[in-house]
Formats: sequence, C-alpha cells, structure tokens
Amino acid sequence: MTPVIRGQSYFNEYTGKVTHITDDIAFGGNFPGVDIKHVNDTSFKGVQSGFGKGWTLNICETVSLVSGNGLAEKYKVRYRDEDGTEIYFCRRNGRRRAFATRRDGA
Repeated sequence: MTPVIRGQSYFNEYTGKVTHITDDIAFGGNFPGVDIKHVNDTSFKGVQSGFGKGWTLNICETVSLVSGNGLAEKYKVRYRDEDGTEIYFCRRNGRRRAFATRRDGA
C-alpha cells in the first residue's frame, strides 16, 4: 500500500523554508465560510504546538511583542499569519511600517 500525501507544498527560495498545507474541513453557505487547515512549516520543526512538531492550524494566528537580543531594538510587534509567515512592525521617523521577513527577523 502506497501512502497518500495530500495538500500543497510551497518552497521559499530566499529562506529555504518549506510550508506544507493540508485541508481539514471547509464549508460555506449563506454565512461566512469556515476553512481549517493543518500547516507544517520547516522554520518551526522543533516547536511542539499541540498538533505535532512544526504543525499548527491556519486559525492559530498570533500577535506578540518582540523580545530578545537585536530584534527587540529594531522591531516592536510580530504578527504570525495563517501560513507561518512572520511580519514585524516597527516605528521609523514617527511612521509605522511593516516588513514581511524570515523567522529570525533578518
């Protein structure tokens, strides 16, 4: 018996990150639809989030304050979207700016 691998995989040539997305459930109707997917991101392969190492759900988006060496000096807020892309927000010259960047903030 051959295992069946479902979903779509995306490769980021700049960061080397591979993201695999598998549909779990989706339905629509007269109201806004629901679409829940499992997302595996190689940037988080050692992180246990309750769904297996590196696995999260697309509905597990987060906003957090940045802490640690270097990153906290430049970026203040981090938003992790449904596919694991981390977007860092900072303030320069009194204006807010957003940068989509790789996991380490470079």
